[in-house]
Amino acid sequence: MVVHYALPPHEQGWVAIERVNRQQFEMDSIQIVAVLVGNTTEGARARGMKKREKIKIQRLEQLEAEFRPLLISCLEVCARGRYGLFGQNEHLGNWWYWDEAERLKEIAREIVKIRSEYGEQAIECERLLYYCSLRGPHVVGEPKLAEQFLNEIQSPQRR
Repeated sequence: MVVHYALPPHEQGWVAIERVNRQQFEMDSIQIVAVLVGNTTEGARARGMKKREKIKIQRLEQLEAEFRPLLISCLEVCARGRYGLFGQNEHLGNWWYWDEAERLKEIAREIVKIRSEYGEQAIECERLLYYCSLRGPHVVGEPKLAEQFLNEIQSPQRR
């Protein structure tokens, strides 16, 4: 006997199943085949959801649409010599405060939070927050770090 179904995100095993599009489990004599439709948010759209979930997904789409252009513009400005994007000099006070950079980090945190609720990753957001967490005397300066990050982001697009 074969049973086909899609797992809701709150059930255990969702993260493991999300990483593969088709996973088979054997339970006694019943074979259960879990199939996901695209990524988690697309799967949620396909099976009908509560209004709160729809609002959350719309919010995620808005944040992601705002994130990418803001990330690239902030990285370009930082690569030209402006400090404050990665917060390496926060210990010096508000000299390096940058509104757009703060907004970018706020958006990244929110995207990571929403995507993690669906068992997904937001790689660029996580990378930005990782670079923002780097501290110490041997860490590359912000302009060079911004240039490196910009190259990482743009290199897959060129291929």
